Amino acid sequence: MAEHNTGFINHACVAFTKDASRFTGIEYTKSRLERIGETLIWHVSELPRAITTFFSDPKVATIALTTLAMFAVQFCFYPTMTYLWVKNVVVFLSHYIQPWAVRFAFYIATQAAVLGVGVRTLGRFTNQSFMKAWYGQQRPNGSAVALFQPYRA
Repeated sequence: MAEHNTGFINHACVAFTKDASRFTGIEYTKSRLERIGETLIWHVSELPRAITTFFSDPKVATIALTTLAMFAVQFCFYPTMTYLWVKNVVVFLSHYIQPWAVRFAFYIATQAAVLGVGVRTLGRFTNQSFMKAWYGQQRPNGSAVALFQPYRA
């Protein structure tokens, strides 16, 4: 057990892995910080999987392809009217959704993801029961300062 818990790479794997229990083989209760961090990175870790699952549903694929086919037929028979309609939609969206708002939304999403990874990692490394099981012994000092000091076996 002492081999897997030493070294920067193993600590980084515990920090960045989605499921620390599966990586370490240790069942533990997630701390509040870890749950908060996972909530902050939900849009990076869970949302793409949910979207992929949603679009792999045959009903959704059928509706999407039917809509695309209807749009293609509309464009073939009425190209000018279809072009003007699409142009009006794009102009409407670009008028009400400003570029700075899109940029700010991406900035907030990126900052939330970075903060979420940091908070989740802090939650894992400050979880005394998880660290005790991973190292196979209790940390030398239960204080918060000791959690940030290097561990010596």
